[in-house]
Amino acid sequence: DADADADADTDTDADTDAVIFINEFLASNWAVNADGEGEYDDWFELYNPNPGDFPLDGFTVTSNLDEPDACPLEDGLVVPAEGWLLLWADTSTDQGDDHVCFNLGRSGGELGLFTPDGDAMDAIDWEEQSTDVSAARMPDGGDTWEYDESPTPGERNR
Repeated sequence: DADADADADTDTDADTDAVIFINEFLASNWAVNADGEGEYDDWFELYNPNPGDFPLDGFTVTSNLDEPDACPLEDGLVVPAEGWLLLWADTSTDQGDDHVCFNLGRSGGELGLFTPDGDAMDAIDWEEQSTDVSAARMPDGGDTWEYDESPTPGERNR
């Protein structure tokens, strides 16, 4: 795994008691894992290091940090205690609550998770990403980003 620190910058809102992290993402998925429709779409994973479930009611995600309310998450989505939630970035919101209204950019981009008050809980940006190679926090929720040639969506990062 190559170190991705230079390509993924993170900001986390330290004032929030319970923090959820953008933990891993794949902006060029051709063969790693398919969604429920059998499509190899972009995806990102949220990680909850806390001992209780974390409901995302009122939260938003965005691929443009200047537009924090671009994509409201569906009420009822929960990041399980000490677990992960995989979200598909494919614009196909009709395919389920775990699909969001934007794609990730293979050539680089931004991704943010915002609280109901509009505060950034976590935000990242990246440069070009290789096909089927994710960028992942090492360890889960950590400050270091690495490229992972064996992505682990919905599981502990290696």
